[in-house]
Amino acid sequence: MQADSLPGKPADLLSAAAKVAAARGWRVRDKSSRRLEINTNPTMGSLGETVKVIVENDPSVPGSCIVKVSSTARFQALDFGRTGDNVSAVLAGMREIANGSGPSAPPPPAQADAKFCANCGARMSRNAAYCPSCGEAQGG
Repeated sequence: MQADSLPGKPADLLSAAAKVAAARGWRVRDKSSRRLEINTNPTMGSLGETVKVIVENDPSVPGSCIVKVSSTARFQALDFGRTGDNVSAVLAGMREIANGSGPSAPPPPAQADAKFCANCGARMSRNAAYCPSCGEAQGG
């Protein structure tokens, strides 16, 4: 988990997190007045992670909020799909927007980072040994 104190109101900072997610092609799954959940994988049935953003008023600095960003793997048993870089990317993008600039462009997508199951056609990581949908062993 990473945390920072940023200038702004909770709603504005959560909107900034949603803008960062949209710029990277991620989906916002759940939003409330103080919390936001982002799915970092654009397809619902795939592995990835959930990045959680929690915003609270900072009592020590008027006009600022404490922002906490954490991540959990969507497939908890094997911790697949989790990367601390996504937590850093969300917090950095929120800092940029809170300080008056837009979110930076996302890095270009990696080429050939996925393959498809020969048995059921599900998309998976290039280095997956077994299909996450049907469990069929994968070659190469």
